[in-house]
Amino acid sequence: MRTGRRQGTSTRQALAESPRTDSAPEPVTDNGLGAALTAAVKLYHDNQYSDLALILPGLLRDAHDASPLLRSRVLQLTGSVMIQTRQQDTARIALDRALADAEEAGSILDAASCIITTCWLLLTEQQFEQVRTLALQWADCIEPRLSNATTAELSTWGWLLLRASAAAAIRDNRPDEAAYVIRLSRGL
Repeated sequence: MRTGRRQGTSTRQALAESPRTDSAPEPVTDNGLGAALTAAVKLYHDNQYSDLALILPGLLRDAHDASPLLRSRVLQLTGSVMIQTRQQDTARIALDRALADAEEAGSILDAASCIITTCWLLLTEQQFEQVRTLALQWADCIEPRLSNATTAELSTWGWLLLRASAAAAIRDNRPDEAAYVIRLSRGL
């Protein structure tokens, strides 16, 4: 957990920094940041939090100069890491910014993905009714047309339904509602 605390401090500092006003020695490109983000996501999925702690603050600083969509994805990863390392306040800051950037970029799926992660945060805080309401609201908003939906659309919709099910039924003692939401997600 010691790494998590150090990571949280560096990450909080990087989140608090303003975008650079001077030009960086080497300007960050979306392609370069995208590759670094892909590598960071792999570290996250491989549970390599110590390595991730070393690069996440730099990714956040570089993301200041990135497109809103890429910045949103960096911030969402940051939120996920902060939830995983039990730093809810920092996670909330990152996820709120990630959602705003996804909406600015016009990416409803990235915005919904931020909501999925926010629901995870709220589940850890036992805010079950808020999770249920938020997940169902967004699931309704992005519900895909099954005959021509993309994998990403179906996956995002399914995750929202699963978050709603976890909150509403299993943890908030609403088994009938949980069964209904699970049936919807299995229809995918």
